[in-house]
Amino acid sequence: MKFLAISFAMMLASCASDTIVQLNSTPEAPRLLINEIMIKGSEQVNEFGGTADWIELYNPTEQSFIMESGQWFVSDHVFGNPEKFELPVITIPAKGYALIWCDAKNTINQQIHTNFKLSSDGENIGLFYRKGKTVMRVDALSFRAVTSNNVSFGRRFDGAGEWMLFNGPTPGSANNTKSIALID
Repeated sequence: MKFLAISFAMMLASCASDTIVQLNSTPEAPRLLINEIMIKGSEQVNEFGGTADWIELYNPTEQSFIMESGQWFVSDHVFGNPEKFELPVITIPAKGYALIWCDAKNTINQQIHTNFKLSSDGENIGLFYRKGKTVMRVDALSFRAVTSNNVSFGRRFDGAGEWMLFNGPTPGSANNTKSIALID
């Protein structure tokens, strides 16, 4: 854990001008990706009639993927509490998406609502998988402050490595190419 924290700090220092840093995924973990995130001023309305931050997951494979309960987690405390919010059973179709609301409602009803919100001041978020007693990071990223409303961070193309700021967020569907700025 100490090595991981040191590596992360070195990575952040080397990318000081970047807005977002993609952290490496664990090769042993199943392949799912964080594909797009909204951290300020969402216009997307959830089941409660409100707007909130969200994380979009993407299944880049050619087969449906079932996330089993008790094995999958999202967190805004990547290094301190990777199992912060346990995801329910979710089936993500091939090349499909799952939307997770980060609004601190801590409920699973028609939609998934985590027990935390994302900070527009910047932070780390991650997707984790538990295999036995080992918790593996599947995908994670670090982002800096966002000042504009209804602007999302997303992969330039679904599942690709480049991240962009989108002025047309696409929760639950293919990322668009209306970018504000390319992020390395």
